[in-house]
Amino acid sequence: MDRLRERLKTMEHRLERLQADPQNGPRILFFSGGTALRRASSELVRHTWNSVHIVTPFDSGGSSAVLRREFSMPAVGDARNRLLALADTDDPAIAPVADFLGYRLPKEEEASALRREIDAMVRGKHSAMTELPKTAATAIRSCLSDFLDACSPSFDFRNASVGNLVLTALFLRNERRSAPAIDEFATLVRARGTVRLVLDEPLDLMAEYADGKTVVGQHRITGKEVEPVKSRVERIRFVRGTQNVPRSEVRIDEQIRRLISDADLICYPVGSFYTSIVANLLPAGVADAVAANGCPKVFVPNLGLDPELFNTSLSDQVSAIIGFLRRGAIVKAGGSYLDAVLIDSGDAHYPGDVDEVFFEKLGLEILRTPLLDGKRGLADPAGLVRALLALSC
Repeated sequence: MDRLRERLKTMEHRLERLQADPQNGPRILFFSGGTALRRASSELVRHTWNSVHIVTPFDSGGSSAVLRREFSMPAVGDARNRLLALADTDDPAIAPVADFLGYRLPKEEEASALRREIDAMVRGKHSAMTELPKTAATAIRSCLSDFLDACSPSFDFRNASVGNLVLTALFLRNERRSAPAIDEFATLVRARGTVRLVLDEPLDLMAEYADGKTVVGQHRITGKEVEPVKSRVERIRFVRGTQNVPRSEVRIDEQIRRLISDADLICYPVGSFYTSIVANLLPAGVADAVAANGCPKVFVPNLGLDPELFNTSLSDQVSAIIGFLRRGAIVKAGGSYLDAVLIDSGDAHYPGDVDEVFFEKLGLEILRTPLLDGKRGLADPAGLVRALLALSC
């Protein structure tokens, strides 16, 4: 019962060994969105180059929605965000490439001016491209040229991410497959880890609430771009347009299954609980792959406010993770979906507090370690990474 707690006690020795050899570091697998783990991912590459990030393709707002409508494709923004967080920016040749791929076009600009800016990039005349190595600049120019050839003349470039445009071009170039597109992008920034979309299908999320409301679209469910629903999420599902898509019809591919099966630790991390964490657990095959892997499985609940968790306690969150996985299992075999909950040992507050009796009945360990920066009161990415590395070895 206390095997993971013992690993935390010997953390320092484990971390010294890992930092000396990140190429052979542990395969920590995260089910997440693109934003919440950005700082932790940048810290993680100091210790391991083998982390795996299964990210969501369901973003339905902003410039991602424009790309999805134009090409009937999954959202690639979360993948781009994570790849840039894993980039080898200590290398002076890589840092400007990552910066350029993270650049967004202006929100308040005329369409003709935005098109001219993209044209300047394609010709290699854009001011932000002057510091790019020739090989990277050539590859990016080629992708942007392909994008211009593929998009409609009226495409809306406002607030478009250059990295998303490049990833989209690579997706189309690779016969609408995200894995090879992501790998080519990863090469450009020398990403120290593996990133994959959980699905390549252009699906949306629908949330059903306790008050009877239903909301379609990730950007509406998160409560960050629009007013959040003041009711508890009861169910989350896939839709295509207005049509419900049963979980059994949406399956992960063999590569995703293998990545889950080979992980040294599986983490359900901080982030938007339903649209980033739970959404990744819905496709058929995820639950069985998680249960079949005997590695530790750890939930790291949010330290701050998540609008998706209205009237939802920490115990409710744990029950939701286990419940969604259990209902999604096909084989119904043995194996765990969750082994431990990693919480801050200091002043962090969790909704409903920490019900140790409840967790003990489920056979879960409560692991306490510093996860807050004491000076600023914010999440400490280094503390989180250190704990996960210790638990994975």
